[in-house]
Amino acid sequence: MNEHIKLGNEAIRRGDSDTAIKEFYEALNDPSTLTQRIARNRLMELCPETVYASTHSYQALYHRPNCSAKNVIQARHIKWYKDWNEAEANGHVPCQTCRPSRIKPSQRG
Repeated sequence: MNEHIKLGNEAIRRGDSDTAIKEFYEALNDPSTLTQRIARNRLMELCPETVYASTHSYQALYHRPNCSAKNVIQARHIKWYKDWNEAEANGHVPCQTCRPSRIKPSQRG
């Protein structure tokens, strides 16, 4: 297993979420897709965020606030949600480019 994943998991056990987040972001640079997937999933658990979706799209995707898709969506067609759960409850699916966080609010650390 990647050293950053190990250090991040140890930081979580200690209750140090800031260090854990840094380690998991470092693990995203690993060439192994498995390591990257583990790091992304751990970050989704640690960093829930608001998301947005287009009200005028056939794909019904929701995105992270910094996703480049916002550049092509007209402002009047952007709908904000408090988290992925609310977006999915309204029929949206996660963007495969920006991969928004998918943690339930009750699971927050």
